[in-house]
Amino acid sequence: RVIYVSTAGRAELVGLNITGGAAAYVSLRERFGGGLYILGTATLTNTNVYANQAGRWGGGVYVDSGGDATLTDSNVYQNFATYGGGIFVYTGGEATLIDSNVYANRASAGGGVFVTAGTLTMATSRLMDNRARTEGPNLYLRAGSTTTYVLPAPPGYWVPATKCEVLREACGGNDDVCKAAAARCKINLVDNVDTCNVTSSSCQPTTFNQPCDWRNSPALLGETVYVLPLGSHDLDYPFACGIGLLGGNESLVSQQTSATCAGLCPAGFTCGTEATVAPVACPKGHYCPEGTSVALPCLPGSYSDATSLASAGECTETDAGHFAPTGSTEQTACSPGTVAFNTSMGACLKCEAGTFQATPGQLVCGPCTPGSYCAEGASAPLPCSEGSYSHRTDLSSADQCTRTDVGFYASTGSTEQTKCSPGTVQPIAGKGACNRCAAGTYKPASDVPDQLPGMGGHEPKPNNKPGNKPAASAPMPPPSPP
Repeated sequence: RVIYVSTAGRAELVGLNITGGAAAYVSLRERFGGGLYILGTATLTNTNVYANQAGRWGGGVYVDSGGDATLTDSNVYQNFATYGGGIFVYTGGEATLIDSNVYANRASAGGGVFVTAGTLTMATSRLMDNRARTEGPNLYLRAGSTTTYVLPAPPGYWVPATKCEVLREACGGNDDVCKAAAARCKINLVDNVDTCNVTSSSCQPTTFNQPCDWRNSPALLGETVYVLPLGSHDLDYPFACGIGLLGGNESLVSQQTSATCAGLCPAGFTCGTEATVAPVACPKGHYCPEGTSVALPCLPGSYSDATSLASAGECTETDAGHFAPTGSTEQTACSPGTVAFNTSMGACLKCEAGTFQATPGQLVCGPCTPGSYCAEGASAPLPCSEGSYSHRTDLSSADQCTRTDVGFYASTGSTEQTKCSPGTVQPIAGKGACNRCAAGTYKPASDVPDQLPGMGGHEPKPNNKPGNKPAASAPMPPPSPP
């Protein structure tokens, strides 16, 4: 054990780390309070109580009968005991937590705090992430104990609290005196609060159920409080405001008395985590309706470079010739080969086969050019290959270009076929050029597709080697005799 505060003793502990204590001796009392054993009065401020253990009760802090412990801006964590891993409050003992946390403690029962016929009061404090093998991971309250949470809670948290006041029986329908005194009677701790002298006051008798223990703790009167029920408390306490909700910030306790907290997250913002007290502005390319936990992207065909949008209608529609996919922060011009003929387009459309568009940001595709073909999504016409041609403007593939006839040719990108000139021939269809007539042959200026033999009656022989003389378009006369 690190610190022992005896009966009638008083200790003020400021800025300490109380750690490494162990209470595990044979004597029963020596197995209580590994970090602190309090029989008198102890005030802990800005103090950490951690990594202590006890064989029986109160690994971190044990408050015995008649003891009084107040922890302010302090932490009790990573302690271990059989009962009350963090804090154990025994019969007649009192413990108060103000702006303090009890977390990551372990026990068989009452991992965070165990109260047996004692009193625990909490304000702006938390019990969280404690563990127990059997019951009460965060808190266990035995019969005869009283545990009260007094608002405010930490920002972003809530408890089902109500105002502490003296509840009384209803006034009679015509009892104007009783009605006039009703407000005063709610804070009157004396008049007609028991069965003695019940007719001496204008206050009605008190009801059996009361919102707080004002008889034993009159200082609670007028405060907003919650008296915890007996038994096991498994959840972290107080409760975190849910995602999509705005948590109260301690300025108004009315924002910490129900699960609605301070209301839905405001439009144009997100409350994406529990206990949100500072909502985050909706990011660019998104919008956030009221109560949003996750920003919603602008729909396809719209965009936004502004923050804090509250609805999809505040996203900007794309212009014609532009597109914007889901969640865009800007519109983008359609690339060549695609168009957007309308506004609010989530994607551009490919040019249909037989059309093309070479310029970005356009609304329509144009017809393909003669002598060319345009596949789907074409950004430029592709010429018909040599040996083929076309004067049409709707071709979608090279196969649709027309093959040249025998005796004709077409160079790349031709709009028509061309007849072989005199002195040239093309006996095969689908060619890009004509062949010169071989030596000893000729091609007249007629529709004859093939070369003819020369005047000597010789058969024409192919001769297309480099350096050949130009092909003849008519037979040459024989030379004159010498």
